[in-house]
Amino acid sequence: MFNRRRLCKRKTKFLNPARSIAASYQEAEFLCWCELMLKRVLKWIGAIVAVLAIVVSVFLINFIWFRPWSLNLFYDRVFAEVLFDHPELLSMLGLVEQFGITSHNGKLDDESPAHQQSEFDRWKRDLRQLRQYPLDHQLSSQKLSTHVLDWF
Repeated sequence: MFNRRRLCKRKTKFLNPARSIAASYQEAEFLCWCELMLKRVLKWIGAIVAVLAIVVSVFLINFIWFRPWSLNLFYDRVFAEVLFDHPELLSMLGLVEQFGITSHNGKLDDESPAHQQSEFDRWKRDLRQLRQYPLDHQLSSQKLSTHVLDWF
């Protein structure tokens, strides 16, 4: 559990010199044990937080810049890209007004040829990613959504 030799070296660190005469060996042993356990628990909590941060960052990076692992996440990403690219549609649906976000209400959609070309390129990329999901592994509702998005 813990090393007595290490304990003997460290026990004086925790004792107040005025109380060191009255403090017993058991109190010092308990204080050393508490310190060791606290350090061990804090190390484990730090390791768990670091692993969770890495997992969440890998998930978000894959979701935002690459093909998501789940087809439903792919649909969500495509919907969010279209929604936030068209402020008129965002105002019409009123999804973010309930959270107090209203900065998009005064903006119009960009109908320039350059924006239309970038939108067309994004649709081609999304269609290419959609076709990477095998149809035989999809649920019936996902197949319907895949066919609708493929047609669109």
